[in-house]
Amino acid sequence: MMLVTVALGAMSLKAPPSAAQVTPVGARLEEGRSCYVLQIKAADALRPIGRTLQIVRRERVDGRQVIRVIVHQQLQNGAFDVRDDFLLATTDLRPLRYESRSHGKVTVDVTYRADGVSGYRVTKDGDRNALSAALEGPVWEGNLWGAVFAALPLSQDAQLTLPFWHYEKGLGRFAIQVVGEDTVAVSSGDVAAWVVEASDGSGPSVTYRFAKDNGRELAYTMGGFTQTLGGDCAGLPDA
Repeated sequence: MMLVTVALGAMSLKAPPSAAQVTPVGARLEEGRSCYVLQIKAADALRPIGRTLQIVRRERVDGRQVIRVIVHQQLQNGAFDVRDDFLLATTDLRPLRYESRSHGKVTVDVTYRADGVSGYRVTKDGDRNALSAALEGPVWEGNLWGAVFAALPLSQDAQLTLPFWHYEKGLGRFAIQVVGEDTVAVSSGDVAAWVVEASDGSGPSVTYRFAKDNGRELAYTMGGFTQTLGGDCAGLPDA
């Protein structure tokens, strides 16, 4: 899931030498529409600052079966409005295309091939900067976290790693560790969850909670921010 960008002093999680490189399994990722409320901790209380809509669905695009993941995040009553659209391979969630829009305007457009990536990024001045990189092996999209991690083989004390490419950071490697278990209260009742810490090595680690039974992303925390299942995503488009 898209993460709010903040400057924090937390340490990055690094993959230990024993971490196993794994491949996500697309069949583990459930289709559906999930709404999350984003909050920030202020004066020992959590204050809502926005909402996130995540949609997962299977489609046929250009004759090919794909998984589309849409993450639409709106903060501060619409002052921040970013919609990320990911097309992924159905088997292992490897990226095929990534597009990001801010207030409806395309800011990033990337196409993945087996041997590289190409596309562009729009600068603050409105210029298009070309993006291009060669790939020597499989990578995953560096902007998509929760949905990909939900499709991993999570288990007690698992230490996993996954290579990625990010349009700003380039090539990197996710470090993912299952650090415990928890029970998360949702509208349908209490859900048993894995507690997972993840990092791309460039900033603070993020703590996720994924449902044990179906891998659904329930919540994440990062610094003073929390995002939990719930809230109202009315008005955020499904298309």
